This record gives sequence, structure tokens and C-alpha cells, in this order.
Amino acid sequence: MASLDAGAYTQSWTIPVAGCSNLIGQNARVTQVVITAPTATNATLALYDSPNTNTSYVLAGYTNISTYATNLISVYTNFMGVLNTNTLYTNVLVDYTNNVVASTNSYPLRLQLTALSGTAAIADNVNYYFGQGVTATNTSTGTATVTLTWFGQ
Repeated sequence: MASLDAGAYTQSWTIPVAGCSNLIGQNARVTQVVITAPTATNATLALYDSPNTNTSYVLAGYTNISTYATNLISVYTNFMGVLNTNTLYTNVLVDYTNNVVASTNSYPLRLQLTALSGTAAIADNVNYYFGQGVTATNTSTGTATVTLTWFGQ
């Protein structure tokens, strides 16, 4: 069966301290990741499946209005003080409101890799699938370089 992948791409980016960069703005299959740390500090990078430089997103709250069917039940006290329950076997439609609050969700974390100072950490012969794009975050105290090899459109 013929492969539908275009040719492989390889590119390097420098991610600043506490930075977040959108590296690839489309879907991609990453086959190699190389993280290079500066000589003075370790480098820890995380790769997210995100279409922008955010690692999380917010789903807005909303109100859900719905209807359900039930039997009508009436309870009353008669003249003699006796409590009576009267169930009418007929369907009654009841409306109700459900308020759903906003929620914050994280984009999928595909890989977190750490390179010791002055070295490179390599994830080779892998298949990380990114459906929205590739975003990298640097949580180390120095700049870090990431080199990706990927197949895309």
C-alpha cells in the first residue's frame, strides 16, 4: 500500500525561558524529537497537541433547557383531614433548566523530555500524532533548542 505522507521535514527552534511557541500550525506525525540544553542548565520541554500557543482552553458555560414526560400526581387533604394521593395516568410534559458552568481543559500533552546541561535528549523512531498543531513549552531556567522531524501536509 502506498504511503499518503509527503516528504519528511526537519526544523529547529529556540524556545525562550518560560516560553511557549507554536512550532507547527497543522496536523503532523512527529518521528524524532531532539532537545538540546545550554551548557549552564538543564532543559525541560513539553510538546502539546495545540493549534496555538495555549496549553489549555475554556469551554463557555451554557444553559440547557429540556423537557421530560411524567405522570401527574396530586396530593391534597380532604374535609375530614385525610391526606389523599391522586395519580392520574396521563402524561404531563415538564420543562427544566440545567445550568452548565464553564470549564478549563488542557490540550493533550504528547511528550515531555529533559536534557541535562550541555547535552541532547533524543526521542527517535517514534510516532507522535498531532491533530491540531505542535506547541512547545520550556519550563527550564535557560533557553532550549528543539529539533523536530515530522510528516505533514
